[in-house]
Amino acid sequence: WYLKKYPTAESVRYNNPYITPVYDSPDFIRTWTDAIREFGRRYDGNPILESVDIAFLGAWGEGGGTATEKTIDTITDAFRQAHPKTPLVTMIGSHKMTAGIRAGAGWRCDCFGDIRQWLNPDVPDGIGTNWNHQFDRYPMAVCECGAQEAWKTRPVIFETCATPMAWYANQFDLDFIFQQGLKYHGSFFMPHGAALPVPWLDRLARFCNNLGFRFVLRQVQIENPVSIGRRFEFTAWIENVGVAPIYRRYDFALCFRQGPETFIYRSDRDILKWLPGDIFLRETVALPAEFKPGRTEILAGLIDRQSPQPRVRFAVEGTDAEGWVPLGFLETVL
Repeated sequence: WYLKKYPTAESVRYNNPYITPVYDSPDFIRTWTDAIREFGRRYDGNPILESVDIAFLGAWGEGGGTATEKTIDTITDAFRQAHPKTPLVTMIGSHKMTAGIRAGAGWRCDCFGDIRQWLNPDVPDGIGTNWNHQFDRYPMAVCECGAQEAWKTRPVIFETCATPMAWYANQFDLDFIFQQGLKYHGSFFMPHGAALPVPWLDRLARFCNNLGFRFVLRQVQIENPVSIGRRFEFTAWIENVGVAPIYRRYDFALCFRQGPETFIYRSDRDILKWLPGDIFLRETVALPAEFKPGRTEILAGLIDRQSPQPRVRFAVEGTDAEGWVPLGFLETVL
């Protein structure tokens, strides 16, 4: 329907012709921003929606086409307005990335791991000057587009343009690839739906474990015994041993259980600010009057904002089936 109503242009990629909209035309800007706004109206903030790509150019959506900076700014702003809750992600490189970062987006690349350009038949194999993404695109794009700090508030996503099996077959330097990914504070690794090289499975698994956030509950200290109805202090030491924060808000909580009584204390500390390193909480809480003298079980967890159910597991042994970490028992007194 679009081809019949609005101006289009012819383009070629890898000798394959295809038709594109005229990206700077008022018709494209209007129809696509309408679609963006309607999608946001329906789905922004949906818990199953992890992120949304700022996509509108070229044969594969996030790139490969051309438009003026004004058009890019206009469409990027439409994404920003349509998705105040769900994180946005912009494609690496050029003004698309600059505009996306300014709009508060994270970023993604789609040739992660490329340290040799096997896609370009005009560049002979075996020469040291082969253009590739890891050396000749990503470092300068992150710096020139102002994306060095974007990971602190929005995700960084790695998609491969080949697969780890191709890396293995071409004897790529896996340690260098992983070091670059951790340096960029990545959260997601997308190697496509392909077999993985068996000799590298352990190394790939370790890389995935190191990506994103990984909260370790190191220590919780609580006064014991505690008086029912009186406030008492607790401290908690949590370490994020990953390379990035979490990008969806949950709350640290203590769960107190005594017979039929359950009381959940929800901290107001913003875990979106839990960057790699140490987090220390010092807070006070009081057990409600319904509790009785005796033993009270205490557990810790990261719970949903809408319901008191654990949604993120601490990276520790002993977590129960619900996602709580048992901490032992308190003696409660009057």
